[in-house]
Amino acid sequence: MKTTEITTSEIFAKGQVLTLAKAKEMVGKTIAITSPEYSANTPDVRIFTIAKFQTRWEWAAEDPYCNDKFKNYQEYWQSYMTPEQIAKQKSQLYLICTEGKVRAGAETDLDYSFYNEVTFTGSDADREVYYIELSDEN
Repeated sequence: MKTTEITTSEIFAKGQVLTLAKAKEMVGKTIAITSPEYSANTPDVRIFTIAKFQTRWEWAAEDPYCNDKFKNYQEYWQSYMTPEQIAKQKSQLYLICTEGKVRAGAETDLDYSFYNEVTFTGSDADREVYYIELSDEN
């Protein structure tokens, strides 16, 4: 199967939900992902190579702020967030691809999760990401 031919239906049919444990096993590998969405958001296929994982807090330190008042979003958040709000940012994990983009997020504090293990989700916390691992020939 060529990567340009992969559809959301094919990924859903495999029924493989992307958990942190599975994603860690696939660092350096190319996968195709999708997640169920509301009718206003059309599910799409995203193909990428897994590079690393960062908390939302760590990611914010690398994301420049939109003006010169703050160096990055982490500095901006520190200016107004409570310790509890900062802790929440630190509990959210991003899956980063080799191009440096965020491809999915997960809540690591299972008290705030819909799942019994750390699971990557789409636009909403109850919309798990499904994946297919692609071979090198794709």
